[in-house]
Amino acid sequence: MLLILSIVIQVVEIVFLVFFVMQFVDPSGNHRVTVTLKPFVEPILAPIRGLLPANSFDYAALIVVLLLNIVRWIFPIA
Repeated sequence: MLLILSIVIQVVEIVFLVFFVMQFVDPSGNHRVTVTLKPFVEPILAPIRGLLPANSFDYAALIVVLLLNIVRWIFPIA
């Protein structure tokens, strides 16, 4: 069970990192990878963006990855 949870956390981290990189590759957000990932990541990123100061650099996805790593560190999953 813990192995499955670890794999799920790693996949979620990869999705958020890909989304973060795609913000630089295609800032307009029209790339098909960005369009595909947006419905999955936006419900998680929107509340985090609300807590961050407004600026041109959107690093909410990195905060999600950091939080997932902290969870994995606190609860040694794998």
